[in-house]
Parts: sequence; C-alpha cells; structure tokens
Amino acid sequence: MATRLVRFEFHCEEGPDELKFIHNFPSGLTNPEALAVQRDDRYRSLFLAAIRPILKEYEAACRAASKAFCENCGLPSVGVLQTPMSWLHNAEDPFVAVLVNPVCGERECEA
Repeated sequence: MATRLVRFEFHCEEGPDELKFIHNFPSGLTNPEALAVQRDDRYRSLFLAAIRPILKEYEAACRAASKAFCENCGLPSVGVLQTPMSWLHNAEDPFVAVLVNPVCGERECEA
C-alpha cells in the first residue's frame, strides 16, 4: 500500500502548544479528491482503521499533557477524549489535528 507522510498535531490543554508527530498514512486518503468522498462509508472505514493505532499510540502522552480533572464536570479524569479533524485533502501539507479533552469516564461527559 502506498503511503505518504502526514503530520499529526495533538492539542492538549495543559501540555505544550501541541504534540507533533509524523506518520506514514495511506496515500489514498491524502489527496484533494479525499475532501469530496469523506462522507463515503468506505472512506470513513479506511480512515478510522488508519488513525486508530496512531491515536492509541499517543494516548498516554496526551493524558500526561492534559489536566488531571474532567473538563466537563471537574471530577478526576480517567482518560482523554481524542477528536481528530482531518486536513488530508491539503495537497501540499496534509495533516490531522487532534483535540484532546480529559474526561472522567461518565457517559455524559464523554458525549
């Protein structure tokens, strides 16, 4: 499978401005046409399969760079909610920004 280097920026509240990493990512997901098909179920499945291991890899670093308390209710956090936002359609500089929020584990707070 052909790949392309993609920048991942994890934005955590208490950490440095952002945690930045470069990963090989399937090149079929990183082209200008990708913007037009992002709502397609097949694209979404491929995107999730490619991004999940990367999010998991940096989960501990994100927890360390986040507040110790849930952003929603103030209870001690037990994990982080990672919300990826894709700019993979940017031909010159494809990247994924990930907003990181500490959560307590309660369903309401994770939603």
